[in-house]
Amino acid sequence: ILHYPINVGKITPHCDVARWQKTNVAISLTEMGKDFDTGGLYCLNKDEQKIKIESRLNTGDSVVWLPTIFHGVDEPKRGKTVNWSTTEGRWQLLAQSIQSWDVQNRIFLIPYL
Repeated sequence: ILHYPINVGKITPHCDVARWQKTNVAISLTEMGKDFDTGGLYCLNKDEQKIKIESRLNTGDSVVWLPTIFHGVDEPKRGKTVNWSTTEGRWQLLAQSIQSWDVQNRIFLIPYL
């Protein structure tokens, strides 16, 4: 389970290593427009433009995509303050198989340069 706090939680664009991970499966536990106003999951198209996925999701929806597609999460925004003591923000459940943490020099993602 991942929590992206309001106005600060994000993940920069990257792709995951497909050798071990065959799919990305994300289940939305919150909803844009109810829990935050803007931000959330996106994928990059072949022209490196963001395709915003989050606005199409309702709570409980799942998204499945190839790990080799560059993707990221923009900060879920609402208001201007950051409050680390609240559970408000964007929540996501991930279901995926990744390479074991026991593997030395483990590579688990490739950053977008």
